[in-house]
Amino acid sequence: MNKLSFAIIFGILALFFAGCSSDDGDENSGGSKAVSYISKDSKGNLYTLALSGKNSFVLHVMIYDVDYSYGNYRPAITFTGKVISKETNGTDTEIIADTNGETIVFNINGKKMTNIAGKVTFSNEYGSQEMEIDEILTAVALPVIDNIAISQEIVDDGTLVTIIADITSDVELTYFGSSLYGPNGLLPNRGFETSIDYNETSPGHWQITYTEKISIYVASGEYYYTDLRVYNWAVKIGEYDYFQSAEWKKKEYVSVANSIVPQKPVITNITISLKDTVSYNDIDYKFVTMTVYAKSNVPMTWLSGSFYGPNGNIWGGGSPHTWEEISTGNWKCVRTEWVKKDTPGVYYYTNMVADNAGYLKSDPWKGELKFTI
Repeated sequence: MNKLSFAIIFGILALFFAGCSSDDGDENSGGSKAVSYISKDSKGNLYTLALSGKNSFVLHVMIYDVDYSYGNYRPAITFTGKVISKETNGTDTEIIADTNGETIVFNINGKKMTNIAGKVTFSNEYGSQEMEIDEILTAVALPVIDNIAISQEIVDDGTLVTIIADITSDVELTYFGSSLYGPNGLLPNRGFETSIDYNETSPGHWQITYTEKISIYVASGEYYYTDLRVYNWAVKIGEYDYFQSAEWKKKEYVSVANSIVPQKPVITNITISLKDTVSYNDIDYKFVTMTVYAKSNVPMTWLSGSFYGPNGNIWGGGSPHTWEEISTGNWKCVRTEWVKKDTPGVYYYTNMVADNAGYLKSDPWKGELKFTI
């Protein structure tokens, strides 16, 4: 049984592929769209090739390494270049290309990349590197969710949901995602206690066990999971996310019966205070404290809004915040800002909204939240 920190892996891998862009299409169409081929060799290394109608190509190589810190694949090495020639005989196509002055040959059979041969050069933290590639390849298919079974049990602090998914995938899995809806709609940024275990039950067949504890503070009623997806390490060129399965079309239902009925929170007051100047790295700042007071019969969890200064927006959006229950049903949240003294003018907060653990939002605070430096 293996367990990964999936959120970390997903965020790191997204950075490696954010720089490319292409669409699925026909490389013989003469347009700018690209078609991708994804294959692996006998050692588990992954190769993703995109050919465009402008006779250019992008190649990602991901080296399989069980000792690597974040999963079993090292960050992708990316090569780009030009197609020199292309010869087709029936369903077989041989493509000769150039990258950094080196020749590399790709063999395509139908929609599958079957061989790569050549020398490529690249730079990393160790300087200029060379890689000799001469590999017989096997095409990597989309992963498929074969079956999903869901169960639930009542525990002291909520409803424990277990989802067991049977997956067919040619390469190792990395991430399992879903959306959860309840009586009050989508539950964003769920923040529940979750765990994902996966293991390969037989070659190419995997089982994921996903558990999630639905809070005692959410509304009772019928909930359902949708957009259940699984991801593996094979990546489409130009896409931020992994080579993903088709969506599991069936909604998976659970029933939640909590004794607490969450009520919509109400912001009762917001105060702004400016403290003495704080110096950091030879820059003087004003220390600004915003204190938000709210009423809620369940714990408060979130604060969102926007902050503006004389040069426009400084920040906007929402995030989890620490809330203190100062008396029964009354909560306080303190947020601080450092504002440069050498940027004088009017600053203000707007559209401040507080969320509670029942996934209910307050109305925006309508009072003035303005100060001058």
